[in-house]
Amino acid sequence: MTVWTLQATSAPQQDIDSSPIQMRRFSRLSLAEIERISLGVQTIGDLFRVTSKQGRHEMDRIVLQGDLRRFHHVAAEHHDGQMLVEGSVGDHLAGPSGSNHLGMRGGLVEVRGDAGCYTGHRMRRGTLVVHGSVGTLVASQMIAGTVVIGGTVGSHAAYGMKRGTLVAAAPLALAPERFSAAYRDQSPFWNLFSRSILASIAPNLAASQLLRQLESAGVLTRRGDGAVAGQGEIAVPSHPEDRFPAVPKSATLAN
Repeated sequence: MTVWTLQATSAPQQDIDSSPIQMRRFSRLSLAEIERISLGVQTIGDLFRVTSKQGRHEMDRIVLQGDLRRFHHVAAEHHDGQMLVEGSVGDHLAGPSGSNHLGMRGGLVEVRGDAGCYTGHRMRRGTLVVHGSVGTLVASQMIAGTVVIGGTVGSHAAYGMKRGTLVAAAPLALAPERFSAAYRDQSPFWNLFSRSILASIAPNLAASQLLRQLESAGVLTRRGDGAVAGQGEIAVPSHPEDRFPAVPKSATLAN
C-alpha cells in the first residue's frame, strides 16, 4: 500500500485549514499535483516536503511530521486507511470543515502529541487516538466511532454526544442530569475492543497504556448525553478501591 509522508519544512504565520489533506484525493494525484493543493494562502508544497513509497501496511497511510499546532481540521475528511501525526495538531481534529456537517467517517487516525479543542466533533465513525492531551469539547455532538485520549481532557467533554465511545484516562466532570451514574462494566467486550486498537498504534505511548489498563483493571462507564437522547459511552479504567455497582440498570439517566 502507499505511504505518503508530509514533513513540515516551515512554520506558517497564520492558521491553516488542513482539510484538503485527504487520502482519497492523494490516491489519484501525482506528487507534483499533491504539492500544488491549496491550504489557503499557501500550498502543501510551500509547507511540507512530500514523498511517497509503497509500504507493507495493510492500508494506505498518510504520515504528517512536525509541529502542526497551527494546522486545524486535520483528518476532517478521513474516510478510510490510516493517518499518523508525529507531533501535535490544532483544533477540530477529525471534525468537519466549512459547510460539511460530518467529521471523520472511517479508518484510523493516531496523533502522537496533543490536540486542540473540538477534537472528534461530529465524528461519524472510525477510530481516533490521541496519545497526548486535548482541549475543550472533545467528542462533542459525536455521532458514532471511537475516541481514545491518553492525556488530560478539557472541559465540556462529550457535550451533545449521541452515540460512540470516548475513552479517557481519568473520570471526567460530567453533568449528572445529562450523563448516567458510573457503573462497573465487566463485559469481555473491552478486552476485544482494546486489543483491536492496540494492534494498529504505537505500543508504548499513553493511549496504548490506557487501553491495556482497560484490559487489566476493568472499566467504569457512564452513558449520555441524555439532553439529546444520546446513548454514547464514556469509559475510564476502574481501580480496586472503586465502589460502583456492576449492573447496567445504574446507567439510567436521572429524570
